[in-house]
Amino acid sequence: MTVISTSISCRTGSVVREQQQDLLYKRIDNYDTDFDKGLIERVGIPPDFVLTYIRRADNMPGYAPYTPTEAEMTIIEKELELLPDIHRQILEKRLVGIYFIENFLGSGLADYIIGDDDTVYTILIFNPRVLQSSLSEYVSYKENSCFVRDDSSTRVEIQLCISCSTSRHTVSII
Repeated sequence: MTVISTSISCRTGSVVREQQQDLLYKRIDNYDTDFDKGLIERVGIPPDFVLTYIRRADNMPGYAPYTPTEAEMTIIEKELELLPDIHRQILEKRLVGIYFIENFLGSGLADYIIGDDDTVYTILIFNPRVLQSSLSEYVSYKENSCFVRDDSSTRVEIQLCISCSTSRHTVSII
């Protein structure tokens, strides 16, 4: 009986640790927040618990924090200034941080964080490759990322490419 109980406790302990990690990720009091900072000043290194959560969620242990260069920070700042007023107003009040993760599977991710009073805040995570490519290069990279180059003569119609690309959002939600 003791062995069974110990076995169950160990497995449950592992689940509890994962749930605690998720709680760290979702609670605003675990972040360094200063809503008086400008949006560009909220660009930073993702906290360890964010990186751990995202690595586990995507099953990608190779994710690494990325620090944008000075030139990239200039691009980010200009792009933030080009956002519609309503977007900037909301981000100024609710954006906790903007983080870049090397090798991130997606282009970007917006996720929610909960405040002590149940106010919803957000973090933004981006693949740094979006800063390092033209729009055309990045779209080509993303569209080709679902195929393995094998010199086959199989022809794929554009509608199939678009359907695969678009339906993956549904698959990821469900």
